[in-house]
Amino acid sequence: MFQLYKKRDVSSLISDTISLFKSEGKTFFKNYFIINGPLLAVLVVCIYLLSDNLFSSVFQSNTNVEALLGNDFVYSGFLVVILIIASILFSVISYTFPILYLKNIENDVPHTPSLYLKQIKSVCGRAIVFALGTSFLIFPLLVICLFVSVLLIFVIIGIPIIFILCAFSVSWISISYYEYIHNKTSFFNSYGKAFDIIKANFWTTIGNTIIVYLIIQIVTSIISFIPQSYYYFKLFTSLNDGTSIEDELSPLFALVMGLTMIISLIASFILNSIMLINQGLIYYSGKENEKSFNAFNSIEEIGSNEI
Repeated sequence: MFQLYKKRDVSSLISDTISLFKSEGKTFFKNYFIINGPLLAVLVVCIYLLSDNLFSSVFQSNTNVEALLGNDFVYSGFLVVILIIASILFSVISYTFPILYLKNIENDVPHTPSLYLKQIKSVCGRAIVFALGTSFLIFPLLVICLFVSVLLIFVIIGIPIIFILCAFSVSWISISYYEYIHNKTSFFNSYGKAFDIIKANFWTTIGNTIIVYLIIQIVTSIISFIPQSYYYFKLFTSLNDGTSIEDELSPLFALVMGLTMIISLIASFILNSIMLINQGLIYYSGKENEKSFNAFNSIEEIGSNEI
């Protein structure tokens, strides 16, 4: 079984993240797509239909807002409502599933979609409360700090501060959510405990988060670059051939946007899951540093063997 409670440095945090996905990746993504796959399909369809409706009107040179919406106002409004609801549910599952997965590894519980659905339903309300609290209480504070660090760019020192602050923000929110869901701690206590975990091993946490984030951004950029490159190549060839841009690009644009959106959604989930699992290992490492769970379990095993 994968060892969660373990003291880790930057290299072991990254290597253990890779090892976890090597051993658990198939089960992890299988359960996720069974649970979240229908919502992902709804998101893809809604975004594609909205994009197709909007860009088809744009290519027809309808600059009047009423002409753009027209008889499709109710249809577009319905899609937007469905999109918002599906996005909320999708986000709750996407951000909560990795936490529950690691918790089930800790408790040596079999991974089944029905179990995860039951667990997600039980914490859905807490997840929404956490999101609202973070959006209205924590996020404004982080924005103010980021604004100050941007001003400090003019004295050079602001550049590294921005990287440190962004990494700290990602870790602080992620580890707080782990504490909030895992131990059902109160909102402010969760952020307090997460702050203590980061402070106890600050540079390891920040360095790991920056490295993983940069890797994720590079991979995301490469994935998005491929369909976008095809679109711009087609645009360039259409201009050279004298082909009507509207006739050539209207269906192509909708297709490329749809493909880009589907690929980006799937890639963003996979990469976001990697980041959340990585932050989870920081959380469990922090708990090990604080209470030495691994040493305690080893003593228990020795005692049980002697008996």
